[in-house]
Amino acid sequence: MRRRAELMSQVSGGAMAAVVGVSEQIVEETLRQHDATGVVIANYNAPEQFVLSGSREELARIKPVFEKVEGVRGFVPVRVSGRFHAPAMAPAAARFRFLLASVDVGELRTPVISNVTGRPFGPDAREVRELLAEQIAKPVRWTDCIRYLRDAGVSVFTELSESKVLTSLIDRITAAREPAPDPRRDLIERIKREILQPEIGDEALGFDDDASFRQLGLNSIIYVRLARRVGTVLGVPIKPDVIFQHRSCAALADHLLTRDDIAQAPAPEAPPAPLREYQDERVTALLRDCANGTLSVDRTVEAIRALA
Repeated sequence: MRRRAELMSQVSGGAMAAVVGVSEQIVEETLRQHDATGVVIANYNAPEQFVLSGSREELARIKPVFEKVEGVRGFVPVRVSGRFHAPAMAPAAARFRFLLASVDVGELRTPVISNVTGRPFGPDAREVRELLAEQIAKPVRWTDCIRYLRDAGVSVFTELSESKVLTSLIDRITAAREPAPDPRRDLIERIKREILQPEIGDEALGFDDDASFRQLGLNSIIYVRLARRVGTVLGVPIKPDVIFQHRSCAALADHLLTRDDIAQAPAPEAPPAPLREYQDERVTALLRDCANGTLSVDRTVEAIRALA
């Protein structure tokens, strides 16, 4: 952790600010409508709380914009020294990835949730190293992490700190109603993330839903690869000229939703088994003692490590 912090501190400049009161969709639309391309969501803290990362100038420019958005209860600068969990941290992530290559990663005995994916780390040591490196430059998906744990059967959360900031966020996440499924929205996001991004990079994630693929400078070879990727990812065989005729994420999604065979596309992989089977009563007892003040945080951490 010390080395990770040192590498992140070497990337200077930038700032962060929290937006409270509106959904992720409204935050993304506001950034897009005002051409704040250098600002990204760095933390998904709760369904209506997000932390933005970008240059000081861009954040200062969009602050009054967000303050006028209906529902926004605050646009609060975060006291940090850089634009963390954003593409600007890529150099630090690359150096940390190089450092981790020489670290021996043993078999994971206790599930740990990755802030990058909102899911447990897998057994592959290479994947563990990669996610640990990516975490520096990728957003913290805290909301997804807590929802996964709740769905897996976890009902008690203990914050090892005098602060109750995370506990408050967990309460807000668990109290919020899940948004109604939007097949069209979900498909557009999958097209960006799983079909376009592997071919053109992160530019795909912020690409306007209705903008023409021609703006990306795609050629016929790319159209062929995109068609193949649609077949692989969505299980829907299409020809390259279909993508050429439906040259935007929204148009392609609308076309795919009219296809009868999309219903036979592979379903998302089921989440791993609930975490109850991994619970250790000794750890639970130590965390309970810490929560009620019987044990200090430092003593609790030492005791848990001794059980490993």
